[in-house]
Amino acid sequence: MPRWSLAVVTGILAFGCLALRIAYAGKAVRVVVHANHIDIFLVGILMGTLGISTLLLLAGVAVGRIATRGGSRRDGDVAMAIFASYVIGQFMPLFYWTPFCSGRAKCAGKKGKKSERGRPLA
Repeated sequence: MPRWSLAVVTGILAFGCLALRIAYAGKAVRVVVHANHIDIFLVGILMGTLGISTLLLLAGVAVGRIATRGGSRRDGDVAMAIFASYVIGQFMPLFYWTPFCSGRAKCAGKKGKKSERGRPLA
């Protein structure tokens, strides 16, 4: 299997998510997956994640090609795997992190008034 095939697959999936975002732009649509409602906004987040991953995997392909020139094909595969996993882990945004306190959890050290949603007031 060619080294660049993973970057192509993530690119195709990113364009598929882009097509969903364009098709449902401006509509209040909910996608039903196993009786759980998922907003179409999550498709946009997935599109961004796959788009960034595609670009980073293409950089990994270049690193793997350089490593293959000086060694074996396995050296290039290992170099691509190490580089791609590092850069994706470093540059992928953390979607689950929020700078505000949630309504369910207590904020340590935050003693003040909070809004209706549990976020501290400025």
